[in-house]
Amino acid sequence: MEVHRLTEDNAFGGESFELGADETRTVRFQVVPGATIRGVVRDYAGRAVAEAEVWLGDGSGAPYDGEVVTRTDTRGRYELRHASSLQGVAARAAGFAPSRTSVPAFVDGLQSDEGRDVYEVDLVLPALGGALEGVVVDETSAPVPDALVVVGDSPHGGWELVDGKPSYGPARLVLRADEAGRFATDVMGAGAVLVRARGAESALAETTVEVPVGGVATVRLVVGPTSRVFGRVVTDKGAAVEGARVELVTDDYTLARAGITTDADGAFDLPGLPPGAVTLEIGCEALRSYLRATFDLAPREARECLPTLVTPVELVGRVVDESGVGLADWIVRRTAEAEHTDDAMGKGQALTDASGEFRLTGCLDAPHTLSVRPPGKVFAKPVAEARAVTPAAGLTTIVVVARDVPQGALTGRFVGPDDAALAAQVTLEVVEPRGLEGYVSRNVTADGDGSFALPHVPVGVYRVRVTCDGHELVTPLEPLTLDEATPMVDLGTLRLASR
Repeated sequence: MEVHRLTEDNAFGGESFELGADETRTVRFQVVPGATIRGVVRDYAGRAVAEAEVWLGDGSGAPYDGEVVTRTDTRGRYELRHASSLQGVAARAAGFAPSRTSVPAFVDGLQSDEGRDVYEVDLVLPALGGALEGVVVDETSAPVPDALVVVGDSPHGGWELVDGKPSYGPARLVLRADEAGRFATDVMGAGAVLVRARGAESALAETTVEVPVGGVATVRLVVGPTSRVFGRVVTDKGAAVEGARVELVTDDYTLARAGITTDADGAFDLPGLPPGAVTLEIGCEALRSYLRATFDLAPREARECLPTLVTPVELVGRVVDESGVGLADWIVRRTAEAEHTDDAMGKGQALTDASGEFRLTGCLDAPHTLSVRPPGKVFAKPVAEARAVTPAAGLTTIVVVARDVPQGALTGRFVGPDDAALAAQVTLEVVEPRGLEGYVSRNVTADGDGSFALPHVPVGVYRVRVTCDGHELVTPLEPLTLDEATPMVDLGTLRLASR
């Protein structure tokens, strides 16, 4: 089970734990201030819509998972407190097509949301809609009670500009069938819609249905039997791996219902798997070791799986420019054969430190390809690579050519009210250009005489933050611009006073 809550950095995180049958667990939530999101829900003619459902995403950006958290008042207004500026917000109402999904931080068209705690997000129901009714049954035509039904297909990503502002498509609708396996909703948009369903002990069923404007579409979903995989997870040294996670890899984790943690003997028994080609991910955070196993399962088959997690080693290196100067905060990503590496989410990825050094943990003792990307450019093409690198090789140096190294720089010096040097920290945050992935943060701590230097800064507009316990800047800093004409900026002596 996973519980989402707002973290102190104004983004949603998750807390996962195992919940056994008939077990009751108390979860304490520490609510942080977050942002207030408010606005009006209107229809296509500009009329306020009362009692409209307001949906809030569980994560940042695309409308994948979330829930209805409030309804509009008689004037069509709503207000959400303790939210995140990066969560998607959408609306639905009976008889209308659902709104697109807006991200509060981007309602001003990619402008900085720094320092804001209230966002005005108006939502529009773009057209008349229709309704959907259906039933979930098994292969014998018996109803499947409490089946989970997901209506719509909102993949991660897929944003587009609407009226000059980024937005996503409508949020997916998650329904629960009743004891007779039936479900219904009247907040549908007209047109073709994907409908998927799964019972607690059944495989996934899906179909596409056409919803008419002002009418009702009907659908019958037939779910089949499932399979199971059991076994024991050990290390390459033969030791049982307690606490390893065995999970189904799927394109819809809302409907997956397939994941388990190994016991003290490394054993697991994972039921509820769909027949056909199935991939399981087996991993242990403590070991930093992961692998994937693929099976072709027949209906009701029980298949034994005995995965071996390789004891990982560390791979170290350094990223430098052509003059040998280390590049800080650059991204180094690894890949190796016979290994599954979820690069985009941080497994198999590290940032260089102030001297350009990096350490990649959880590596196989095998040749790797190392790719290097500039700070903040997680999804960019690599600017440098090193191939056939083994952990046993020791410190590996990767050189980034001059054309790929930003030439901007920021320098200055911190002093206190008595002109003595202060070891304050300066953080550089991008104001623009800014993309949907958020902004890049660069920071450095002043040396013994209070001087600091942030090299290799790309062209852009930046906000400078200063952090020093018990002190604050006498004169606040305005955003600064680094461009081809002025790639280097010296802020001079920055005086801090006691709070």
